[in-house]
Amino acid sequence: MSDAVQIALITSLTTGIPSILAMFFSFMARKHSIDAVNVSRETQTIAQKTEQNTNHLKDELVALTAKSSHAEGKLEGKAEAKNGENR
Repeated sequence: MSDAVQIALITSLTTGIPSILAMFFSFMARKHSIDAVNVSRETQTIAQKTEQNTNHLKDELVALTAKSSHAEGKLEGKAEAKNGENR
C-alpha cells in the first residue's frame, strides 16, 4: 500500500469510528428515553387508579362513620331515657 492509501484509511477510520459510536449512543439514548416515557405513562395510570380507589374508600368510610355515630347517638338517647324513667 502506498502512503496515500494508508493515510486515507487511517483518516477514514479516525472519523468513521467516532461517527459510528455517536450513532450507537444516540440510538441507545433514544431507546432509554422511550422506555422512560412508557414507565411514566404506566405510573400515571396506576396513580389515577389508586386515587379513584382511595376516594371510594374515603367515601365509604365517611358514610360508615356517619351511620355509626347516628346509631351510637340513638343508643345514648335510649339509655338516657331509660335512666330518666328509673329515677
